[in-house]
Amino acid sequence: MTIIARVSGVAAILFVVSVRLARAEDTGAIMAALKDEDSECRYYRQLCDDARQAFAELPAATERTKGGDIAAGQGALDRTLTRARAVHEAKVVLQSKHASPPACIHACDGLID
Repeated sequence: MTIIARVSGVAAILFVVSVRLARAEDTGAIMAALKDEDSECRYYRQLCDDARQAFAELPAATERTKGGDIAAGQGALDRTLTRARAVHEAKVVLQSKHASPPACIHACDGLID
């Protein structure tokens, strides 16, 4: 592998990581901008559902990885981590917006804690 190929690969990885981190920051910004508890809870529950779905897909992706499809496993792991990060970010903002956290704060219990 040439040095140029290695540098290009590293640059691509850094770009992907920065895009994923921006998504988590966007999640916090979206949660912060929501005006009422019902909207916040709907958004938070949707994030929880998305994260649960991503976690549920991991075993099948692991099996595909064993079969040689490394990209499928890596993609599933990346989606799961991104969604778990989004849930965490939203939860932090949701807690900070309320003196007493809304009941929906428990929608993801056991998922990321």
